[in-house]
Amino acid sequence: MKQSHNHTLYDEVFLQIARMHDEVDFRKRLNEYHGQSGRRKDYPAITVGAEFYAMQAVGHHRIKSASTDFHPLVYRELTNRLGELNEYGSNYPRCGNRVGHCAENYAATGVLKKIDPEEQLNNSNVLSKLSFTKAFRPRTWKNVDWCENCHTMFD
Repeated sequence: MKQSHNHTLYDEVFLQIARMHDEVDFRKRLNEYHGQSGRRKDYPAITVGAEFYAMQAVGHHRIKSASTDFHPLVYRELTNRLGELNEYGSNYPRCGNRVGHCAENYAATGVLKKIDPEEQLNNSNVLSKLSFTKAFRPRTWKNVDWCENCHTMFD
């Protein structure tokens, strides 16, 4: 996977994470919640940005995925390379992430839908040309490594 060094893309990732924190803080004030800074279920597990030339998008980890969530190219490659959606990858069982749940897939879909709105793109080589920001945990702001499933999809 190629790492992006685009400052505007990182700014967008951080802006979206900051908005998540503002929303959680607002909900807590409405409920007069006096607990911790944020529960896990208040945030997606991972947020990441993707770019292809001038097109950019930000994706968030999801708990459940459907084929309609993805650009057809991403969906086809997910199932070909990793296995069925929402299952642990049959080719890489040591990866703890279920197929299709990663933020990178959603960020890639966002970029591909911008460059290919008719969804006619069929060349899987474009996936290896996408660049991604580091992956961040919105709840803690820490960056984490990309998983094996993502390396399989985008290397």
